[in-house]
Amino acid sequence: MARVQRTFLAAAMATVCACSTAATARRHHLVVLDYPPPVISPRGTELGVSSWYGPGFHGQATAGGERYDQDAMTAAHRTLPLGTWVEVRNLANGRSATVRINDRGPYKIGRVLDLSYAAAQQIGMVGPGTAEVEIRLIDSRYRQWPTVRYCVQVGAFRTRAEADATGAAVARAGERAYLKATGRPDFPYSVRIGPYEKRSDALAAVDRLTGRGLSALLVEEDPPAAVYSASAAQSRPAPQRLARQ
Repeated sequence: MARVQRTFLAAAMATVCACSTAATARRHHLVVLDYPPPVISPRGTELGVSSWYGPGFHGQATAGGERYDQDAMTAAHRTLPLGTWVEVRNLANGRSATVRINDRGPYKIGRVLDLSYAAAQQIGMVGPGTAEVEIRLIDSRYRQWPTVRYCVQVGAFRTRAEADATGAAVARAGERAYLKATGRPDFPYSVRIGPYEKRSDALAAVDRLTGRGLSALLVEEDPPAAVYSASAAQSRPAPQRLARQ
Protein backbone atom coordinates (compact mmCIF):
# COMPACT_ATOMS: atom_id res chain seq x y z
CA MET A 1 0.00 0.00 0.00
CA ALA A 2 2.86 2.39 0.74
CA ARG A 3 4.20 1.98 -2.79
CA VAL A 4 0.72 2.58 -4.24
CA GLN A 5 0.33 5.76 -2.19
CA ARG A 6 3.74 7.03 -3.33
CA THR A 7 2.66 6.46 -6.92
CA PHE A 8 -0.49 8.46 -6.28
CA LEU A 9 1.41 11.36 -4.76
CA ALA A 10 3.79 11.49 -7.71
CA ALA A 11 0.88 11.69 -10.11
CA ALA A 12 -1.36 14.06 -8.19
CA MET A 13 0.73 17.18 -8.72
CA ALA A 14 0.61 16.67 -12.48
CA THR A 15 -3.05 15.71 -12.78
CA VAL A 16 -5.20 18.37 -14.39
CA CYS A 17 -8.18 17.54 -12.23
CA ALA A 18 -6.06 17.99 -9.15
CA CYS A 19 -5.04 21.41 -10.37
CA SER A 20 -8.70 22.39 -10.63
CA THR A 21 -9.46 22.27 -6.93
CA ALA A 22 -6.06 23.61 -5.89
CA ALA A 23 -6.13 26.59 -8.25
CA THR A 24 -9.65 27.50 -7.18
CA ALA A 25 -8.72 27.38 -3.51
CA ARG A 26 -5.66 29.60 -4.06
CA ARG A 27 -7.68 32.16 -5.94
CA HIS A 28 -10.72 32.40 -3.70
CA HIS A 29 -9.44 31.32 -0.26
CA LEU A 30 -12.59 29.51 0.77
CA VAL A 31 -14.14 26.06 0.76
CA VAL A 32 -17.44 25.74 -1.07
CA LEU A 33 -19.72 22.85 -0.11
CA ASP A 34 -22.45 23.20 -2.74
CA TYR A 35 -23.17 25.65 -5.54
CA PRO A 36 -26.74 26.87 -6.12
CA PRO A 37 -28.28 25.42 -9.30
CA PRO A 38 -28.38 27.70 -12.35
CA VAL A 39 -31.55 29.69 -13.00
CA ILE A 40 -32.61 28.52 -16.47
CA SER A 41 -35.08 30.69 -18.37
CA PRO A 42 -37.90 29.33 -20.60
CA ARG A 43 -35.52 30.03 -23.51
CA GLY A 44 -33.03 27.54 -22.08
CA THR A 45 -30.55 30.25 -21.07
CA GLU A 46 -29.09 31.16 -17.69
CA LEU A 47 -29.89 34.55 -16.20
CA GLY A 48 -27.93 36.34 -13.51
CA VAL A 49 -25.28 38.89 -12.62
CA SER A 50 -21.81 38.76 -14.17
CA SER A 51 -18.66 40.38 -12.85
CA TRP A 52 -15.17 40.41 -14.38
CA TYR A 53 -11.61 39.83 -13.25
CA GLY A 54 -8.40 41.04 -14.80
CA PRO A 55 -4.98 42.47 -13.87
CA GLY A 56 -4.76 40.97 -10.40
CA PHE A 57 -5.10 37.43 -11.78
CA HIS A 58 -3.35 37.78 -15.15
CA GLY A 59 -0.90 34.91 -15.62
CA GLN A 60 -2.20 32.84 -12.71
CA ALA A 61 -3.30 29.23 -13.14
CA THR A 62 -6.98 28.70 -13.88
CA ALA A 63 -9.05 25.76 -12.65
CA GLY A 64 -8.47 24.14 -16.04
CA GLY A 65 -4.70 24.28 -15.59
CA GLU A 66 -3.97 26.93 -18.23
CA ARG A 67 -2.73 30.44 -17.46
CA TYR A 68 -5.35 33.13 -17.17
CA ASP A 69 -5.06 35.67 -19.98
CA GLN A 70 -7.09 38.81 -19.34
CA ASP A 71 -7.00 39.62 -23.06
CA ALA A 72 -8.53 36.27 -24.11
CA MET A 73 -12.25 35.65 -24.50
CA THR A 74 -12.81 33.41 -21.50
CA ALA A 75 -14.93 33.21 -18.36
CA ALA A 76 -15.29 31.47 -15.02
CA HIS A 77 -18.47 29.56 -14.21
CA ARG A 78 -19.26 27.38 -11.22
CA THR A 79 -20.82 24.30 -12.85
CA LEU A 80 -20.49 24.37 -16.65
CA PRO A 81 -17.88 21.85 -17.86
CA LEU A 82 -14.50 23.43 -18.50
CA GLY A 83 -14.07 24.08 -22.21
CA THR A 84 -17.76 24.86 -22.80
CA TRP A 85 -18.53 27.68 -25.25
CA VAL A 86 -21.28 30.17 -24.39
CA GLU A 87 -22.58 33.50 -25.63
CA VAL A 88 -22.99 36.18 -22.96
CA ARG A 89 -25.38 39.08 -23.58
CA ASN A 90 -25.49 42.25 -21.50
CA LEU A 91 -29.21 42.81 -20.90
CA ALA A 92 -28.70 46.53 -20.37
CA ASN A 93 -27.20 47.32 -23.78
CA GLY A 94 -27.69 44.18 -25.91
CA ARG A 95 -23.97 43.72 -26.54
CA SER A 96 -22.70 40.14 -26.56
CA ALA A 97 -19.48 38.14 -26.50
CA THR A 98 -18.59 34.50 -27.18
CA VAL A 99 -16.41 33.02 -24.44
CA ARG A 100 -14.90 29.69 -23.41
CA ILE A 101 -15.31 28.52 -19.80
CA ASN A 102 -11.81 27.84 -18.45
CA ASP A 103 -12.06 28.67 -14.74
CA ARG A 104 -14.28 28.28 -11.68
CA GLY A 105 -16.14 31.09 -9.97
CA PRO A 106 -17.48 33.57 -9.09
CA TYR A 107 -18.09 32.76 -5.43
CA LYS A 108 -19.74 35.99 -4.39
CA ILE A 109 -23.40 35.42 -3.58
CA GLY A 110 -25.70 36.57 -6.36
CA ARG A 111 -23.22 36.28 -9.23
CA VAL A 112 -23.17 33.58 -11.90
CA LEU A 113 -20.23 34.45 -14.16
CA ASP A 114 -16.77 36.05 -14.06
CA LEU A 115 -15.72 37.40 -17.45
CA SER A 116 -12.18 38.10 -18.57
CA TYR A 117 -11.25 41.76 -19.01
CA ALA A 118 -11.47 41.43 -22.81
CA ALA A 119 -14.94 39.87 -22.70
CA ALA A 120 -16.18 42.43 -20.17
CA GLN A 121 -14.88 45.21 -22.37
CA GLN A 122 -16.71 43.79 -25.39
CA ILE A 123 -20.09 43.81 -23.66
CA GLY A 124 -19.52 47.20 -22.01
CA MET A 125 -19.32 46.27 -18.33
CA VAL A 126 -15.74 47.14 -17.35
CA GLY A 127 -16.75 50.48 -15.88
CA PRO A 128 -19.84 49.34 -13.96
CA GLY A 129 -18.06 46.18 -12.80
CA THR A 130 -21.18 44.01 -12.96
CA ALA A 131 -24.12 43.55 -15.32
CA GLU A 132 -27.30 41.53 -15.64
CA VAL A 133 -26.55 38.97 -18.35
CA GLU A 134 -28.08 36.12 -20.30
CA ILE A 135 -25.82 33.10 -20.90
CA ARG A 136 -26.67 31.01 -23.96
CA LEU A 137 -25.12 27.61 -24.61
CA ILE A 138 -23.61 27.46 -28.11
CA ASP A 139 -21.46 24.35 -27.69
CA SER A 140 -22.58 21.71 -30.21
CA ARG A 141 -21.42 18.86 -27.97
CA TYR A 142 -24.43 19.30 -25.67
CA ARG A 143 -28.12 18.84 -26.36
CA GLN A 144 -29.15 20.45 -23.05
CA TRP A 145 -27.65 22.55 -20.29
CA PRO A 146 -24.65 20.60 -18.92
CA THR A 147 -23.61 20.56 -15.28
CA VAL A 148 -20.49 18.87 -13.97
CA ARG A 149 -20.72 16.10 -11.42
CA TYR A 150 -18.16 15.37 -8.74
CA CYS A 151 -16.17 12.32 -7.84
CA VAL A 152 -13.26 11.32 -5.66
CA GLN A 153 -9.97 10.26 -7.19
CA VAL A 154 -8.08 7.78 -5.05
CA GLY A 155 -5.01 7.57 -7.25
CA ALA A 156 -3.42 7.75 -10.71
CA PHE A 157 -1.17 4.87 -11.72
CA ARG A 158 1.36 3.65 -14.25
CA THR A 159 0.00 0.11 -14.45
CA ARG A 160 -3.37 -1.60 -14.41
CA ALA A 161 -2.16 -3.88 -11.61
CA GLU A 162 -1.53 -0.89 -9.33
CA ALA A 163 -4.97 0.49 -10.12
CA ASP A 164 -6.63 -2.86 -9.41
CA ALA A 165 -4.81 -3.13 -6.08
CA THR A 166 -6.05 0.29 -5.03
CA GLY A 167 -9.56 -0.59 -6.19
CA ALA A 168 -9.47 -3.60 -3.90
CA ALA A 169 -8.37 -1.40 -0.98
CA VAL A 170 -11.26 0.98 -1.70
CA ALA A 171 -13.69 -1.97 -1.73
CA ARG A 172 -12.39 -3.09 1.65
CA ALA A 173 -13.14 0.43 2.90
CA GLY A 174 -16.78 -0.08 1.88
CA GLU A 175 -16.77 2.06 -1.27
CA ARG A 176 -17.38 1.09 -4.90
CA ALA A 177 -14.58 2.21 -7.23
CA TYR A 178 -14.23 2.35 -11.00
CA LEU A 179 -11.34 2.76 -13.42
CA LYS A 180 -11.06 6.00 -15.40
CA ALA A 181 -8.62 6.60 -18.25
CA THR A 182 -6.60 9.78 -17.71
CA GLY A 183 -5.37 10.24 -21.28
CA ARG A 184 -1.82 10.62 -19.99
CA PRO A 185 0.96 8.25 -21.06
CA ASP A 186 2.83 8.41 -17.74
CA PHE A 187 -0.14 7.68 -15.46
CA PRO A 188 -2.84 6.25 -17.75
CA TYR A 189 -5.12 4.79 -15.04
CA SER A 190 -7.03 6.50 -12.27
CA VAL A 191 -9.27 5.00 -9.61
CA ARG A 192 -12.36 6.94 -8.59
CA ILE A 193 -15.58 6.65 -6.64
CA GLY A 194 -18.81 8.40 -7.46
CA PRO A 195 -19.96 10.35 -9.37
CA TYR A 196 -22.02 12.62 -7.15
CA GLU A 197 -24.47 15.31 -8.20
CA LYS A 198 -23.75 17.33 -5.06
CA ARG A 199 -20.28 18.59 -4.24
CA SER A 200 -20.91 18.11 -0.53
CA ASP A 201 -21.52 14.38 -1.06
CA ALA A 202 -18.13 14.06 -2.79
CA LEU A 203 -16.45 15.95 0.05
CA ALA A 204 -18.05 13.58 2.54
CA ALA A 205 -16.59 10.66 0.57
CA VAL A 206 -13.16 12.31 0.74
CA ASP A 207 -13.50 12.43 4.52
CA ARG A 208 -14.52 8.78 4.69
CA LEU A 209 -11.58 7.60 2.60
CA THR A 210 -8.96 9.71 4.31
CA GLY A 211 -10.35 8.49 7.62
CA ARG A 212 -9.52 4.96 6.45
CA GLY A 213 -5.95 5.96 5.57
CA LEU A 214 -6.48 6.29 1.80
CA SER A 215 -5.48 9.24 -0.34
CA ALA A 216 -8.51 11.04 -1.78
CA LEU A 217 -8.96 14.11 -3.97
CA LEU A 218 -12.14 15.86 -5.09
CA VAL A 219 -12.28 16.12 -8.90
CA GLU A 220 -14.89 16.93 -11.50
CA GLU A 221 -16.65 14.30 -13.58
CA ASP A 222 -18.27 14.60 -17.01
CA PRO A 223 -22.01 15.29 -17.20
CA PRO A 224 -24.32 12.29 -17.80
CA ALA A 225 -24.34 10.86 -21.31
CA ALA A 226 -27.91 12.08 -21.88
CA VAL A 227 -26.66 15.68 -21.87
CA TYR A 228 -24.43 15.12 -24.90
CA SER A 229 -25.40 15.26 -28.55
CA ALA A 230 -25.53 11.86 -30.29
CA SER A 231 -22.11 12.17 -31.95
CA ALA A 232 -20.38 13.46 -28.81
CA ALA A 233 -21.92 10.76 -26.61
CA GLN A 234 -20.61 8.02 -28.90
CA SER A 235 -17.04 9.36 -28.63
CA ARG A 236 -16.98 9.38 -24.81
CA PRO A 237 -15.08 6.41 -23.33
CA ALA A 238 -17.09 4.34 -20.86
CA PRO A 239 -15.67 3.75 -17.35
CA GLN A 240 -14.02 0.37 -16.93
CA ARG A 241 -14.46 -2.15 -14.17
CA LEU A 242 -11.65 -2.92 -11.82
CA ALA A 243 -10.37 -6.47 -11.53
CA ARG A 244 -11.66 -8.32 -8.50
CA GLN A 245 -9.07 -9.40 -5.98
